[in-house]
Amino acid sequence: MRLTLNLGIRYDVADWPREGRPGNGSDITGNIDLNNGTYVLENPAPACSPTQGAPCIPGGTLPPNVTVSANGRIIQNTYDNIQPRLGLAYRINDKTVFRAGYGRFFDNWAAVIGFGANFTESWPNVAYLATSNLNNPYFTATAQDPLSLGSGPIVPVPIPFGQGDGFLDPNLKNPYSDQYNFGISENGRRIPS
Repeated sequence: MRLTLNLGIRYDVADWPREGRPGNGSDITGNIDLNNGTYVLENPAPACSPTQGAPCIPGGTLPPNVTVSANGRIIQNTYDNIQPRLGLAYRINDKTVFRAGYGRFFDNWAAVIGFGANFTESWPNVAYLATSNLNNPYFTATAQDPLSLGSGPIVPVPIPFGQGDGFLDPNLKNPYSDQYNFGISENGRRIPS
């Protein structure tokens, strides 16, 4: 036999993690979808009130261009990570063989922890607080209110579009590389190319 072919396929599902845990409010966060200009909440949030702080919706109604994910996910899973593999060996004569191989390789774990941190407890949550007087030359905060937030629950700003945070494409695809090699060997020794 002069030609040997090896064919294969690998399939990976990229299951992006959901943020937080239901019941404690950490699963109520959002991400800007720059594909359509909306802000998408992972899960619905209650209205803010004198007893309900963040995560909550100021005024009780979602602002314009803010939606809630239909499936409780901010980043959509990827189901098309099909990775073909091909190998061949061709015997040119009794002493010489040509070999080649090809494969597509997806990187399902590239910066997955960093991606999760990009939208960790963003609006309407308040994991990242900004206060106005910490850089004032005359510090006015007290031990009872060190961030000068006042009394009552902490509530988010009315709309999510002014916050400083990291965001990512909700339809993010996994990076991949196509790799190949080929070579000729004679009497079991590789011939330099």
